[in-house]
Amino acid sequence: MWDGILCLMIQICAGLQEITRMQCQILGKFVPALYISRYNRSILNPILCMSKALTFSIALLVGFTTTHAQAAYVAIDVNDGYREQVAQVDERILALAKSNVDAFPEVKNLLAQNRFQAAIELLEQLLPNYENDANYFNLLGVLYLHQKSYTNAASAFERVVLIQSDNAGAWLDLAIANADAGNHVMARQYFDYIEQQLQPPPTVLALINAHRTKLAINERLSKHWSGKFEYQLGYDSNANSGLLDKNIVVTYQGGRLEIPIDGAYIARPDSFRHAALQSNYQTVVGGQQFFWNANALSHHFTNEHQFSSYDLSTNIGMVHRTSAVDVGAAMNFEHFVLGKRSLLNNHNFSLFFEKNWGDCQANLVIEHEQRRHLVTRILDGGTVWKSLALSCTSQFNWGGLQSTAIFRDGVDRPLWLRPGGTASRKELIAKTAWHATRATKLEVSVHLVRSNDAEGYSPLLENNAAREILRRGYQVQWQTPTSDRWSLVVNWSRNASLSNLSLFRQRGASLSVGVQKQF
Repeated sequence: MWDGILCLMIQICAGLQEITRMQCQILGKFVPALYISRYNRSILNPILCMSKALTFSIALLVGFTTTHAQAAYVAIDVNDGYREQVAQVDERILALAKSNVDAFPEVKNLLAQNRFQAAIELLEQLLPNYENDANYFNLLGVLYLHQKSYTNAASAFERVVLIQSDNAGAWLDLAIANADAGNHVMARQYFDYIEQQLQPPPTVLALINAHRTKLAINERLSKHWSGKFEYQLGYDSNANSGLLDKNIVVTYQGGRLEIPIDGAYIARPDSFRHAALQSNYQTVVGGQQFFWNANALSHHFTNEHQFSSYDLSTNIGMVHRTSAVDVGAAMNFEHFVLGKRSLLNNHNFSLFFEKNWGDCQANLVIEHEQRRHLVTRILDGGTVWKSLALSCTSQFNWGGLQSTAIFRDGVDRPLWLRPGGTASRKELIAKTAWHATRATKLEVSVHLVRSNDAEGYSPLLENNAAREILRRGYQVQWQTPTSDRWSLVVNWSRNASLSNLSLFRQRGASLSVGVQKQF
């Protein structure tokens, strides 16, 4: 009888779709006479063998952003900033121009006819008569802005602040004109001066923050190459992916036996070092945008070395932009290492559609994922995902807000025979990011995953019940710049896995502090 159970348990361990090394070892500890060989203890799914601290971040990185970071899922990467939230420039400029135009009747008549270039030419002819008139240069500057003559606008506003050094509005327009002219260093210095010396109201601070974000985005888009480096030190309450329950119920021939779990398989805390490097390249060829990125991630535990992991991935794709909708395709390749052992290769192909409506953006993605295990081929499988994402941005006196919701629906089909058979998966991600002054950001994320097997999992677990798993992940991240390139990052996450099978119940939390550099 024990030989039969042993063979069955070994088969289960060889076919587990979502089981950690520790959980597989637990099966071999149910009865003192029952052990599983070192080989069979190692043939398992590598994805969930990592610490619970990585469960949420890896799900976002591997399942979403590495598949298509530049288009379909750009909404969830709010670390890269949000779209500019500034009122239409024409209304602001015309209102300002009308307040300064009474002294120039001829110009006023031209503006009434919307002849802006003619008004500029007339004002330029009047320059010798108004060398020290701040209203003259202010009017000329806003008209230059209207005509997108940003360099001339900057020169005009420089004359205004030389004449009226306390003219906060002119300082702001001077900063904006330099930003739009591509003089980013000068623009930042003017924004700094306004914030530090002129005590602007919250509405102006929000406007400055929006333009700072636009500066960062434009700088990144203007470069073919860009990248990000991150290093964190942290603490994980469940570094070894230990189980939540202290007992496990085994069912056999209609009977139930509750067996205590060895203390070695309960959650153990540990400190960790986390490092990530990302490199991006983009270019335009024949009117089409092409992108490529590479990512390297290391998560090293101080004591739980067998759960330290390395993740290498690369992503390549293209985007075709039209007036109605943007269409693109991307391919992703990933190699995963756990405990210094190569365990998994992932291949993804995605087709995506993107549409903007004002301050909102919608993305539809169809993705095919293939998993190929290097140790245990029985775990090979593929998932077809359908995803819908919606992201909206808003601007308030106290800063900018971006809210994102992503829903994913997938069917995971095994390549070989495995316990549980085909599984259906549904995922919901909700993320809100608040952007304060000077690019300080607070992000709150919720990640829910439900997985249901089509067939019974094992006669030894709840009389062959079909497995159900509900994962809940919560993350809060605070990021504030310390310089133009460096930022301080504080991250907290909590994850829980609930199931009708006690073998799949886990819980953990992590806290980390580190730095991030953009280049």
